[in-house]
Amino acid sequence: MANRIGAWLPAGFLCLFGAFGPILPIHCQELPVLDPSTAGHKEDQAYGVRNLIGIEQLYQAIQDGDEKGLRFDLSGIKILLDGSIIDPSNVYGTLAVGPEPFEALETDYAYGRLRRETPLEQGQGLIDLAYLLEPSHNSEGWEEEGEAFLRAELFMETPGKDRTLGVCEIPFRFGFDGTFRKLPAILAGPFVSLATSQKPDEITVSFQTTEPLRASVSVNERSFQDKEPTKEHTILVSGLLPGNVYNYRVTFNGYASRPYSFKTAPKAGDNPPVTFAYTGDSREGVGGGQEALMGVNHLTFGRLASLAYRREADFLLFGGDLFNGYTSSVEDFEAQLFSWKRALSGFWHERAVYPAMGNHESLLRVFNGGDIRLDRWPYATDSAEALFARAFNNPNNGPETSDSRRPSYKENVYSFRYGPVCIVAFNNNYWASFNEKEFGGSPEGYILEDQMGWIKDELDRAAQDPSVRFIVLFAQEPVIPNGGHIDDAMWYLGDNAVRASTFKDGRVTPEREGIIEVRNKLIRLVTSNPKVACVLGSDEHSYHRTLISSDVPLGDPEKDDADHDGVVCESSESCSALDVRHPTWFITSGGAGAPYYAEEPTPWNVYLKNARPGDYLYTSQANILIFRTEGNTLGLEVYNPYGQRIDSIEDLMAKKR
Repeated sequence: MANRIGAWLPAGFLCLFGAFGPILPIHCQELPVLDPSTAGHKEDQAYGVRNLIGIEQLYQAIQDGDEKGLRFDLSGIKILLDGSIIDPSNVYGTLAVGPEPFEALETDYAYGRLRRETPLEQGQGLIDLAYLLEPSHNSEGWEEEGEAFLRAELFMETPGKDRTLGVCEIPFRFGFDGTFRKLPAILAGPFVSLATSQKPDEITVSFQTTEPLRASVSVNERSFQDKEPTKEHTILVSGLLPGNVYNYRVTFNGYASRPYSFKTAPKAGDNPPVTFAYTGDSREGVGGGQEALMGVNHLTFGRLASLAYRREADFLLFGGDLFNGYTSSVEDFEAQLFSWKRALSGFWHERAVYPAMGNHESLLRVFNGGDIRLDRWPYATDSAEALFARAFNNPNNGPETSDSRRPSYKENVYSFRYGPVCIVAFNNNYWASFNEKEFGGSPEGYILEDQMGWIKDELDRAAQDPSVRFIVLFAQEPVIPNGGHIDDAMWYLGDNAVRASTFKDGRVTPEREGIIEVRNKLIRLVTSNPKVACVLGSDEHSYHRTLISSDVPLGDPEKDDADHDGVVCESSESCSALDVRHPTWFITSGGAGAPYYAEEPTPWNVYLKNARPGDYLYTSQANILIFRTEGNTLGLEVYNPYGQRIDSIEDLMAKKR
């Protein structure tokens, strides 16, 4: 049937499928990009795979054992995520195990701690739990069951040079009645989400379990339950008082998690002090170990997350580049998402987290060994946007796409209120393409008109709302880059020819406006609003702040392209300032663990360092931003992972006044 249908369906079309096969051709849509396979380009199904073993495969390798512990057996894995066929008996390495959470009833910030290491030989090994139950090692008081995590470092014997399969982690539960057995467990979470002043009487608790089951969230004397058995649990907790702290547990099948707590948001119109954090770029660092664990720098990111917790942040914003990404494998993408959630778990168990999409959150269709890379389709199920939405519980109030063939904006573009603060998350890595001119899609930094219109509406709405005192926008690509990404982000060294393109009616057609025009439109939008405190970005692995006012050279395609080559602010050309009504801070924090960048010269930073050095700062240190409202002020303190304050601004609104 499929072959016959393929004979009359044009290449490059997406079709809806029903129970009996494809629905009538009228339900088929042409892709908004030109499918490279129609031009004879060969697709690479295993490009950029970071994790060679998927989370489900890893968990299934943990098996019931004997009186010494559980077994770890890789014999069921014959194919790796990159398509390699393996003999699991050639795999060796080490297995390390320890309690997670460690001393669960004594710590407010949950974390795991390894205690016992055993060898893995011929694809099999012992997870030595009996050792952890010995009196001198039993920190948890375990008797009949317990919670732990496994870290496996894996290698494979191959001719000439052995292959590194990587380091991976996974939590599990066990029972003990003379022999050890595996029990249903929480694989990821619990995480609190959607603590907002729009609905201050409710909050969402989500978590993933190792098998389908019906779970509950117990809050004080009340219980909120799944409607049916599932692995992916999203439980709405309602009927709460605004601005209150509640204790909660997750329960299922006689199991109860350690106690956690959450705080509901204040009511709209209330103006209590609010503290929140921001950072970005936690993808792998250099040096291996915890700095490069399943696509994430757990060492640096974990330190920053715990610092935000200790500074009593009510929620955390994250500016994208969560992990290495750039993969063609859905399972690898999901494994890296899983790793990122683990690194942040101690914070996220009790405080809400709101991430943005970065360029590294790219799930791709790849052709010619990487020469052609486009956002993965079908967009509804396999795009980076679709997996991002499935992985998080972000507000679902983003714009509708003006072209229904493109990926959805839902949960990757959104806004929410928390007390006097309005947060606007936009996505300047939407519908990723690294070959937009030839095949369509959107380059890094670009914002399409439908999203730009939504941003304008959100800013206008917040400006007219008397309960909003501060507006903070955030996204991955810095609007004002200063080092590491001045050749892309939203600048491209002034090249206004960079723009998104759409394939329609047999042609790839570029957008009307170039990247510099789009950037300038965004700058004018935010600086015309007296409530915008700052625009946050990441991508550059550093910290920098730049105050944009009406004298700062930024570049205008109508004024600064004397030679008409599409590039503004070249050495022989002028570089104009924009009509900025309210001076506004543009701040980048991309210091959550990715390899650092140094400062590079730009028209604006060269000018400010000479004319107003107090309005510009750059440092390559890893960092996290801590914001705090107090009445009509919004203050900022910036810390490195070791708790040293490296910058501060008493009031981000002061320059506007």
